[in-house]
Amino acid sequence: INPGNSGGPLLDSSGRLIGINTAIYSNSGTSSGVGFALPSDMVAGIVEQIIKYGRVTRPIMGITFAPDAAVEQLGLGGVLVLDARENGPAWRAGVKATSRDQAGRLILGDVIVEMDGALIRNSTDLYRTLDKLSVGQEIALKVMRGENKVDLRLTLDDLKDLPQQLPAGVYQLNPGQTLPPGAVPLPPGAVPYPPRAMPPLVPGEPAPGDEGGEDPGGGEGLPVPPF
Repeated sequence: INPGNSGGPLLDSSGRLIGINTAIYSNSGTSSGVGFALPSDMVAGIVEQIIKYGRVTRPIMGITFAPDAAVEQLGLGGVLVLDARENGPAWRAGVKATSRDQAGRLILGDVIVEMDGALIRNSTDLYRTLDKLSVGQEIALKVMRGENKVDLRLTLDDLKDLPQQLPAGVYQLNPGQTLPPGAVPLPPGAVPYPPRAMPPLVPGEPAPGDEGGEDPGGGEGLPVPPF
């Protein structure tokens, strides 16, 4: 793979497209080394999306889930749902999030064990299965709710519809407003958040449907990934 080849076609000896050149690993810094390319099967789905929508679409479930290591420590198999964003796909489907009772005891949420017929053992399985699906597709979802297996139907949303939030301490400054101490103003022309998104966070107040940050278990674990 020579300089400038990235993004170009990878052809076999018969001239058939088998991939898209991406990168090269070289000890010498020259074009001699190990080349990497995206398989044509993966690229085909992306090309279809660009032709149909003019961009690449990414389906989401609207959940935050626990790290795999934490799930293994609990002796569970699958993906443990920590939060289901309000009005998101999982929330609409009836997926139960992890919560605490009045005494502060942790109540585990649903554990995703199967999606669209594929067995889900961990977050890697979830990502791989989700990557094969499309926005607007209705899929079958199986979750463990306590000792019971529950069947649900879920319609995937587009990643672009996921509300974006400003980092804590960053505010959109409107005319006549003053910044709180320590706050950082947005640079001129910056877009604070897309249409229909949630307003900036106020320090000390939780964001509705927050898909990041600490888990309901008190933050003892690793950062929770949203999807």
